[in-house]
Amino acid sequence: MNNVYKCGICGTEYQEIQHRMNCEMNCIKKQKEEEKAAVEAKKKAEKDARKKEVDEAFENLIKL
Repeated sequence: MNNVYKCGICGTEYQEIQHRMNCEMNCIKKQKEEEKAAVEAKKKAEKDARKKEVDEAFENLIKL
């Protein structure tokens, strides 16, 4: 019997279901890491934007 098992996330094909399961676990782990990195990048961007606004406000205050 030639069963082909596909990873439900990346679509890689495997001959054994255990290999497919391991691939899916790794894919989920990668997705979580990428999601965490995206959240961190968004937080950093927001922090930088707020810092820029505060710096500009201080510069305007000094000019006055």
